[in-house]
Amino acid sequence: MNNLIVTVMGMKGSGKTTLVRELVAERRKVLIIDTACDYSPKRDGVTVFHEWEAGLRALAETPKLSRYRYALRGLPDECLDYLRVAFELPGVLVVLEEAPYYCSPAKLPAEVARLVLQGRHRSIDQVYVTQRPSLVHRNVTAQSDILVSFAQHEPRDLKYLEQVAGAEFAERVQGLRDFQVAVHFTGNARARCPLPILARLQGETRATAPAERSGLELEDVETETLENDLDTGEDAAAE
Repeated sequence: MNNLIVTVMGMKGSGKTTLVRELVAERRKVLIIDTACDYSPKRDGVTVFHEWEAGLRALAETPKLSRYRYALRGLPDECLDYLRVAFELPGVLVVLEEAPYYCSPAKLPAEVARLVLQGRHRSIDQVYVTQRPSLVHRNVTAQSDILVSFAQHEPRDLKYLEQVAGAEFAERVQGLRDFQVAVHFTGNARARCPLPILARLQGETRATAPAERSGLELEDVETETLENDLDTGEDAAAE
């Protein structure tokens, strides 16, 4: 089994949410942690759940369904509950909007760590969405197969991208115009890249091929509790 992890980075108004909507539209089974309330039934074809219990009941029924797109809203702890359940749903696409709320540089909750480190065993694709790359936990970007960045200019973010994807990628990100993207692939990720991302690269030379990343060893995961069957960061990096 395998999965695809994508991190999408861009400031407000850059076009990142539009891109993620296109990724969602390609899939039959999607769970969106809709932190900013960006998704609507009419425009995006999603079912929105505002109440935690109603959302959990809906998730319990998903194994019977061949198609669903749920936008789940709630407090951070409630959304982590949704992510805990999402791990039990093979083949789903999980979209984590405003990712720093759930996986800051200092803390990676067990619910997110399990998806990042073990989601491949259940073919759970994931999209992490953030305005600034330096505000998400390093293990998320380290395990991402595809990094998609709109323009970034803050020195801290550019340094972060240089460490994660190399100096060439960071330089390209800094020089992007409005709505342009730079894309960094690892391994064979380009062959599995979703069409909406490839479409943004047509006519541009903004992709970087797989290259050795500096500083990509998984950091020690700070969690409340990681259960014994979770891979360690070192195991994940070795595979």
